Amino acid sequence: VAGAAAAESLERHAGAAPAGADAVARSGAVTIVRVPGELPRFELYAPHAELARLLSALEADGFARGDDGLWTLFEVRAGLPEVEPPTVDAFLPQNLDLERFSGLSFSKGCYPGQEVVARTQHLGELKRRLFRGRARGGGVPEPATPLRAIDAGRERDGGKVVRAAAAP
Repeated sequence: VAGAAAAESLERHAGAAPAGADAVARSGAVTIVRVPGELPRFELYAPHAELARLLSALEADGFARGDDGLWTLFEVRAGLPEVEPPTVDAFLPQNLDLERFSGLSFSKGCYPGQEVVARTQHLGELKRRLFRGRARGGGVPEPATPLRAIDAGRERDGGKVVRAAAAP
């Protein structure tokens, strides 16, 4: 559920709406998770019958069902990366700003790639970071699409697309 009135509607129909990003609220059989981003967004988890009842109530409040493309647009605007098959092994966690979303821990213990991640964190300097961009064109670029940067008339490597969505 996404929108300026989402929290108010969830309070009214589900009995709860978490206030901060990544916060969780439970009301009966419904679990509600606040998703990061400027636009108030919530994920709902519930048994099918309860979810159907809740969705009907939200539609009566004026919420319309969107498609996966719309939710992906909200995710992109929130700066949330998603690694897809074409981008596996293409980025370090720091390149994707995962520490910003508690998606990276430096105190957790052993995990694959820990040495490179820790070395980058403590000794190195990242040359690539996650940036949002907007482009006009004929379609949505696929993950791993190469980008070119033009700087003072000189063209150079500008990175790769991590995630993209069409915007209305």
